[in-house]
Amino acid sequence: MKLPHDFSCGALDLVSASERATDEPDDRIEWEKALYSSDVFRMYYMKILPCFKRCVHDWTECPFAHQQEKVRRRDPRVHTYTGVACPSMKNSGSCHMGVHCPFAHNMFEYWLHPTRYRTQLCSNGSSCRRATCFFAHRPEDLRIPDSKPYISPASLSAAAAAALAGSR
Repeated sequence: MKLPHDFSCGALDLVSASERATDEPDDRIEWEKALYSSDVFRMYYMKILPCFKRCVHDWTECPFAHQQEKVRRRDPRVHTYTGVACPSMKNSGSCHMGVHCPFAHNMFEYWLHPTRYRTQLCSNGSSCRRATCFFAHRPEDLRIPDSKPYISPASLSAAAAAALAGSR
């Protein structure tokens, strides 16, 4: 999948999506908006691929990962982890197991995981104004959750105990 990535930081990149004029059609903006809001992009690329922009920009609105971000994600196709919150992260805010932990370490790993993303309806429905919403806005947008990765309950219990033991 080739992703558009404007490294030059033109005028469009310095203005947030919400500040852009909507009465002037811009095919690139519409195309990027459709791509960045797609299920595949959000589950497998959002806050995983590094941002290579060479200018200061609002990384909270950028779909790419930045070193200073706490919501940087592991690729669920590479790292075997579940859409279940890490007990150690919940308890102490850190996990000594790092990328080897079978649990989600932040909100984006939790909600954008293929077993969880858009498997529930948004409470705001079509009135939702979130820039990134993890929920389906119409019944036809609901996804059947992926069953992979399968991690046995015994393995998860052992990992949870190890994660909690390491956070003490």
